[in-house]
Amino acid sequence: MTSDIKNDIVFYRMNGITGTLRSCAADTLVIEPEGAAAKASVFFIHGLAENCCRHIQFAVELAKNGYQAVLFDLPGHGWDSGDARDLLWLAQGCIAVDEPQDLAVFLKIYAAQYRAAAESVMRQNYQKLKRLSMEDNLQFVRNIIESHRQGGADQPYFIAGHSMGGLLAAETARRIAIQGDDALKGVLLLSPAIRAVNPPHSSGFTRFIENAAWKMKPCRGMCRFLTVLTRLSRVKMDIRWSFSHLSDLEFEPDVQAADPLLRKDLPAAYLLAIYELMQDFRKYSDSYPRDIALFAALDDKLVNGQEAADFGKKVQKNRGEKVNMVFQYPDFWPHELLRSSKKAEITSHVLDFLRQHCNA
Repeated sequence: MTSDIKNDIVFYRMNGITGTLRSCAADTLVIEPEGAAAKASVFFIHGLAENCCRHIQFAVELAKNGYQAVLFDLPGHGWDSGDARDLLWLAQGCIAVDEPQDLAVFLKIYAAQYRAAAESVMRQNYQKLKRLSMEDNLQFVRNIIESHRQGGADQPYFIAGHSMGGLLAAETARRIAIQGDDALKGVLLLSPAIRAVNPPHSSGFTRFIENAAWKMKPCRGMCRFLTVLTRLSRVKMDIRWSFSHLSDLEFEPDVQAADPLLRKDLPAAYLLAIYELMQDFRKYSDSYPRDIALFAALDDKLVNGQEAADFGKKVQKNRGEKVNMVFQYPDFWPHELLRSSKKAEITSHVLDFLRQHCNA
């Protein structure tokens, strides 16, 4: 999000929770307990084609338990190319909706109010995505973390992420940890994109690009060549097929349809850039430097849940089973675990992990 906001804007204060739009390296939504110092901060990175407000209810649960949650839109996502103040009503509604199934009704009202602005932002975001690399995302996340932690270097913190955000969280934490930042206590990975599942939806040149990327994935140079090729050819990928694999909750399709900031297409070059980071990251499982809590649905249709779980087990073996958590869900397919029937269970496990590592 880009704006000229200079001061924090409190957009929500109720039930012991405060929501603030805070400007630092970029505009962020900070959800935290009111009137008390947070036990730790959790920086949450959303997934591909999403926006930060899709995880705001999870942030509220963290705040209710004494933690500060920091949410933000990645470059080319959400309101990144727009005025952050237009995000406030969306954030307020996502927090204040009493029943999750009522969120679709609210989003339809929001979309009607901000339709023209949202469409303009999404067009600008698409142009930005065509030029972005995963290194750009990693540096963006690092800047957010460093900016928020100015003056509180000893405050414990965690990095969390969903899907592509999980991959970015894991790699960001790895780089921070090897530099010796002991305040980073752990990493939360939800359906992390350690490896994707080759989607069976495309045809023609897009299908060729996908197949070539996977068959030649040991060759990083070929993946980079394909990225350049797709950028020059402006190949666009339709990802609406994936929406039916996100959640097992009955009302979620209506929420997805009403969300004006949920992308329905992506530049193929951006997806290949994610593949490239996957290839780089997978070699670190034997020497990963921080404790993790990892959650994976083994029948996930968007990322390879088994490979994610295997990565978690290697980290668990090397760093200790008591302090590393790996939860794999057989015969379970929803990709967005925090928007599935497992949400309460997973939130409870996350809180256990945070408590354990804050008290260590």
